[in-house]
Amino acid sequence: MGYTVATENTIPVLKPEGRFDAYEVPKIDEWFEENAPAHGYVIVDVQAVTFIDTRALSMLVKWLKKLRESDGDLKLVNLTNPVRVIFELSRLDRAFTIYTTLTDALADCDVESTSAGEASAEDEDTNADAPEDVPVIALSERVDAFKIPDLQEQYGDIVNEETAHLVIDLTSVEFLDSAALAWLVKMLKQAKAHGGNVVLVRSHVATAHRIFELTQFDKVFTFADTVDEAVSALVQ
Repeated sequence: MGYTVATENTIPVLKPEGRFDAYEVPKIDEWFEENAPAHGYVIVDVQAVTFIDTRALSMLVKWLKKLRESDGDLKLVNLTNPVRVIFELSRLDRAFTIYTTLTDALADCDVESTSAGEASAEDEDTNADAPEDVPVIALSERVDAFKIPDLQEQYGDIVNEETAHLVIDLTSVEFLDSAALAWLVKMLKQAKAHGGNVVLVRSHVATAHRIFELTQFDKVFTFADTVDEAVSALVQ
């Protein structure tokens, strides 16, 4: 396997080829280290990828989180059926923004808002004025497909232009299923769309938090140990 890089509208488009696995991850990760922070946005075109393993997925998730923390993004385009199946089985299709064409991916990159991967002075002022009254959703016991409709009805509009940040307290949660993870990702996307973020308070039940590690979602979300710590992370 190898990879090529093209530049479209100042945005690098990384194109891996063949097997995207543990043997290829180090050199692609090195490319990200050297180039991604300076651009903010990176598009990965996987049209020529025939296979992708968990090590490659983990690396992509790592850079997805890093770029989003810098107000950028990592976008995927041209997933072949074998690759799409792997993303769907791992539920990572809910974490990434996936496009069918490069044109669509490029159109969704707000390149003017990100310069060299750093926030502008205006962005810094916005962060400094972040609201201290961050809403907190406290969940408990099982969070599964049976509970999600009620959560969506109750909290579907909690994230908006005026309240872009959110803390979800999982301290007392004993179990989460794939529907719960999908709902959390949805809330995260809503917050990011309004320039905010979602911080999760870790469950005190080890097996519940282990679900995030097994699905690689621990690399997608920001976690805190207490509600106060989570709020502080959002308003600092």
